[in-house]
Amino acid sequence: MQITLELLVIIGKGILSFFTNPFLYLFLVLIWMQYRRQTLFERRLFSVRVHNPWEQFIESVAQGLGGGIIISLLTIAMGIVIQPTQLFLLCVISFLLACYHIQYLCYAYSGGVLSLLALIAKTYPQGEAISWLRVIWKPLVSLEFSSLFAFIAILHLLESYLLLRNSGKDSSPLLVNGKRGMLVGVHQIQKFWLAPVFVVAAVPPELAMPVGHPSWWPLFSTLGTGFTILLFPVVIGHTTLAISSLPSHKIKRVSKQLIYYSFILFGLAWGIQFWGGAGILAAFWMILGHEAIMRIGNWLEWKRPLLFVPRPEGVVVLAVIANSPAAEMGIEVGDVLQKINGIEIHHPDEVYPALRSTSTFCKMEVLNEQGHIKYLQRTIYQGEHHELGLIFAPDEQSEYYVDLKPISIVQLIRQQIQRGA
Repeated sequence: MQITLELLVIIGKGILSFFTNPFLYLFLVLIWMQYRRQTLFERRLFSVRVHNPWEQFIESVAQGLGGGIIISLLTIAMGIVIQPTQLFLLCVISFLLACYHIQYLCYAYSGGVLSLLALIAKTYPQGEAISWLRVIWKPLVSLEFSSLFAFIAILHLLESYLLLRNSGKDSSPLLVNGKRGMLVGVHQIQKFWLAPVFVVAAVPPELAMPVGHPSWWPLFSTLGTGFTILLFPVVIGHTTLAISSLPSHKIKRVSKQLIYYSFILFGLAWGIQFWGGAGILAAFWMILGHEAIMRIGNWLEWKRPLLFVPRPEGVVVLAVIANSPAAEMGIEVGDVLQKINGIEIHHPDEVYPALRSTSTFCKMEVLNEQGHIKYLQRTIYQGEHHELGLIFAPDEQSEYYVDLKPISIVQLIRQQIQRGA
């Protein structure tokens, strides 16, 4: 009974430290601002809000909560032990990297930077003798590489799962400047989740949990014999573009690549106990492997035939507004409207007159992504949106587009302040 009570007290302290952690609220604010920014882009380009930022934010928090449970079970079961100071450094480095680009609010980058700094500290341990460096140098010298790499590998396995679960349904339609000045429709898939994760932390024996553990545990650590439980906020996120693919198809490819990425990182984490050079490879793999998934994927998207551009066979659907008549009819992103009420459609400006040709009923012939014709029909009610809730690929009359330059935390906050002024 006494052991159970002490264990509950330790877990309670861990939960309390979670809600007093400033990074929890900082990450929540950043996630909200990013979703709101996406919605503002949609309003400026299409004069309509495609997604609700509050719904996206709440969904991300809820899914992050579920993901945190999965990560907690896996990290504890596998014996991944991390020191509290190293968790703090991960958050600090993530924040500093996000000051350059919000997409670097990812532990693949901060973990890579942290491990490279630790390699430098282990090579020059005398840096701990310098008073102003001691606070940082000491946790760097004692960094357990295998646990850090295994922890980040689990995070990216969960990222793959969460992306697949979302399936690109929250992707944001945008217009960008393509080749030779032609505007191109794209889908920006930008998702963030905040996961509360229980982690096993190495502590002095006097602060350890009053329970034992199997002799084989932990699998990924040699940090002492004292362990406790902490609850820590972890950010999981991914940003990519769907240009020549449907968002759902792009997500499937990215998720598969993230699984391979995680398994390689797991292998390197396990290999450290047999070969020290695996730690150096893993440190570079965390950064370069993750960056390659994003950059090569986007490069290939631009090299393939573009999907959201004018086509001779009809008008391409760039986005469908949720809960709209078009969504109820079964029209999907990437579909091509060919006929409305028997009238052939070749330009977005022809959609409204074709809809008005009959006042109460709408029949459509739609070419789907597989090349099959869908015959759709629906009663049109008074007051409904004249285009049924559809956003089309850009044409020669489109004027406005967004410049997908890197945005930092500082720029994001400045934009929010200016809009609120």
